Amino acid sequence: MDRFKETIKSQMFELGFLDTSTSYCTIPFYFYYKNEDNDSQFMPSALLKDSFFSALQEFPILAGRLHMKNGGIGASIRVGESDINMPEYCEINSNVHFDELEAENFSWDALPKEISQPGFVMRKGEDGIIKLATIKIARLDNNSGLVLLANIAHVVMDTSGVTTFLKRWAQLCRQQTHKTSDVDSVISRKLLWHDRKYLYDSLPEQGEPLDHVTGMINRTKSTISTYVL
Repeated sequence: MDRFKETIKSQMFELGFLDTSTSYCTIPFYFYYKNEDNDSQFMPSALLKDSFFSALQEFPILAGRLHMKNGGIGASIRVGESDINMPEYCEINSNVHFDELEAENFSWDALPKEISQPGFVMRKGEDGIIKLATIKIARLDNNSGLVLLANIAHVVMDTSGVTTFLKRWAQLCRQQTHKTSDVDSVISRKLLWHDRKYLYDSLPEQGEPLDHVTGMINRTKSTISTYVL
């Protein structure tokens, strides 16, 4: 975590209308891991946390603060060197066994209560600040497995962005596990752009014609067409 704090640079990410239209939503993901080999060192806590903050160095936007403006029409995410909005990260021990979750087909109703209701709306952390990323880990009974909840604010990134972050976390975790020094095996730090202006600047001046279905939706009065237009 300390290394992550040292890498943070103050910056601001301006958001567009489509970002702010879903600013209150979150995207929760659950991942289930079974300790099939009864490994006493199964997914060590220190390794998971350290690799998470290593991945966060490449996604500093997740440690920013959301600022709404113009009556909610516009917004920005501000990241400050001395004002870091640290993502919520916690791990708990559960008396729920992995076999119980498996028997219930991994129903949310069978989850440990501490992580069973993530909600789909951004909420404040223990420090009273609205969090853009929340990670909760439940280590299951008798070291039978682990459940990981990643809940990311939609205003920061879409599902593709969330999976990119989670894959990067997994890559760095594997890299630290194998402690490889082989240059060909070392995962290089990725160059990622979080500023929306790079997307807008790349859009062509002339857009492609709408396909038939999309055109029909926009020409027919409905909740969807009203929202889009």
